[in-house]
Amino acid sequence: MASERVYYHVVFSVTRGKPVFLDHDIDGAFKQLAREIAEQKSWVLLELETMPNHGHLLLVKAPQESLSQIIGYLKGRTARTLLEQFSWLRGDLNSYHLWTRGYYNTRHTDESLATVRAYIRNQRRAGGLTN
Repeated sequence: MASERVYYHVVFSVTRGKPVFLDHDIDGAFKQLAREIAEQKSWVLLELETMPNHGHLLLVKAPQESLSQIIGYLKGRTARTLLEQFSWLRGDLNSYHLWTRGYYNTRHTDESLATVRAYIRNQRRAGGLTN
């Protein structure tokens, strides 16, 4: 019996809801870093998009991997790197943390994959941030 692939749409937010991803340098650095981490860890990152104060990603994970550990690692590594690279950001956030605690996730199957991919890809357009 073949099992259907499971996809995870994950959303996590910036501390205090600060719109850090309006800064194109931070936005680009986060996306590049997240893709590099996913590649290093052999995670399949299908989609990645940001809104001003949160990020969306769609990933496939191995059954033995814990989603909470994946997201914890991703948030930890990106926070450390971005706060070092953009040192002024710590003061702007008025915090030692880039991300809020926790994350939101929904599971998807092949049946809903196209819909969730389109939703993530269109976030910036729907939010009026791009044409």
